[in-house]
Amino acid sequence: MKILVFSDLHGSLNGLKALMATDDYLTADKVIFLGDVSFGCSRPDECIKLLNNSNITCLLGNNDRYIINNHIAEKEMHTFNAGKH
Repeated sequence: MKILVFSDLHGSLNGLKALMATDDYLTADKVIFLGDVSFGCSRPDECIKLLNNSNITCLLGNNDRYIINNHIAEKEMHTFNAGKH
């Protein structure tokens, strides 16, 4: 069984699309995203939509949990320092 694991997109839609076009992704039996789709990034909403429309198993990263738990708007994330919380 071939498992592909990745993390820390931080809103890189181009990075996600590039990964999804690789042979490693296309031939994987299981794909797991370990989190941090957002946080001070350019296109988190589009990354979330693409992940939701895929067969990728997604987990929440520390930045994702912080946003959810503190109801922080993405536009405010540029002031957030994950290492201090």
